[in-house]
Amino acid sequence: MIIFITGTSSGLGFYLANKFLSSKNNIVIGCSRRSSKIKNKRYKHYRLDLENLKNIMGMMNNISKKYKKIDVLLNNAGYINSFYPLLLMNEKDILKIAKINLVSVQILTKEVVKLMMQSKHGRIINVGSISSKLLNGGDTIYSSSKLGLIGFTKSLSKEIFSYGITCNCICPTILNTDKKNLISSKIQKEIINLGAIKKTNTNLEIFDLTKYLIKKSSHFITGQIIYLGGH
Repeated sequence: MIIFITGTSSGLGFYLANKFLSSKNNIVIGCSRRSSKIKNKRYKHYRLDLENLKNIMGMMNNISKKYKKIDVLLNNAGYINSFYPLLLMNEKDILKIAKINLVSVQILTKEVVKLMMQSKHGRIINVGSISSKLLNGGDTIYSSSKLGLIGFTKSLSKEIFSYGITCNCICPTILNTDKKNLISSKIQKEIINLGAIKKTNTNLEIFDLTKYLIKKSSHFITGQIIYLGGH
């Protein structure tokens, strides 16, 4: 199985890549702004910034020639600098969040779908955020970019299912990574207390769900937004 994961230099993407590489049947393609620490013959890394949309086309041309197909796409890469109300956001950061969290996902997915259509099979999983459901004040730009990802997931699932391709979105509550420190401890507690499960998500929980959604037997699950944490 050929699995393409964005944002693999650290955090959740790094974890998912290593977990999937534990099976000798898998080849993992990854990309991120930084170089990767993954040392495995079955791993191919592309160093690029998804904010530069031209880079996506160049990468996909290379992948198409080298691998001919992609079985699974995990749109994991995302950008958040810090949480600010709209009036405190500058235009540069607004555009960067929109490009990386939504527009780059749309363009990359379009190119991957072309390959999946040839195979009559594929699994697309977008990594969203609980922010898209809570829509808290002070989180306007980030939450709207993740809410856009939900609309993209639902609409795309209806366009591609006849080709044997599913598209779903996993929305974790606060994930136990370094990025959670961008949110104040007070807001973290408020978000966690709003859910039935009073703790942060772990990478393993997301991997287990992802592993199920990419199975052949999961073909009847598509267009679904799966919120974690009981929100």
